[in-house]
Amino acid sequence: MFKKLSVIGVGNIARAFLSAVTTGDGALSPADITLCNRTPEHIDDLIRQGFSRALTPGEAFASGDLVFFGVKPQNYPAVLSEIAATGCSAQKKTVVTPAAGVTLSSVSDRLGGCGVVRIMPNTPIKIRRGVIAVCKNELVSDRDFQNICRLLSRCGSVYRVEEAEMDGMTAATSSATAYVYRFIRAITEAGRSCGVELPQLEKAVAETFIGAAELLLTSGRPAEELIAAVRSPNGTTEQALAAFDRLGLERIVEEAMLACKDRAAELGREALPEKKA
Repeated sequence: MFKKLSVIGVGNIARAFLSAVTTGDGALSPADITLCNRTPEHIDDLIRQGFSRALTPGEAFASGDLVFFGVKPQNYPAVLSEIAATGCSAQKKTVVTPAAGVTLSSVSDRLGGCGVVRIMPNTPIKIRRGVIAVCKNELVSDRDFQNICRLLSRCGSVYRVEEAEMDGMTAATSSATAYVYRFIRAITEAGRSCGVELPQLEKAVAETFIGAAELLLTSGRPAEELIAAVRSPNGTTEQALAAFDRLGLERIVEEAMLACKDRAAELGREALPEKKA
């Protein structure tokens, strides 16, 4: 089990992760966690809670055997270069990276070879209902990987995938929360156009999404069957679904997700181009 955790870049995702792993049974102690943030004063509240502070990424990296990178893809080159310049050996360390498009090898190679776990979480980890896709390189032992997945499961559901699937998972589960909010907003606005004046309409629509999702998860029935259960011949739902068909809803969603997937890969190539053999 990892004894010391370091977090480099303490933004929203890192804060959600820290909140989850430091509360409840078997929680990590803040005293065993070192934080480093580009704007030091932004983590003063956490330091008051007992976390340790490192002034540089190199210092934070040296202090942890598990290191969580909370920096944006475009900031990876500078952070990795600074860590590498310290000469600190990374061989006995494991890095967790949630950056879109940033590959396992691009991180490991720039640190001289280390275990890397790539994750793609979504924002509901803030309420511990997130979905986290995970994959690892060959330098991470199965035991260490299981321990990391156990930590991540405090934030929600963990799904192991191949690295080739990670950019697609960005489109399907990470960025997808925004699609859900967009659809909720669209239904709410359309409801107003239909004459609904209920002040809590957005809440009612959101609860409809929650209920529908829970039914899908608990019924054991595929989405297509549940659609059929609501849809009756010449009924109201059929008219709405027919409009979706005319407008090409599935095509719109597919094009949006492919654009998201392609941009994820592009971000990784821009930040950390793969080294040529």
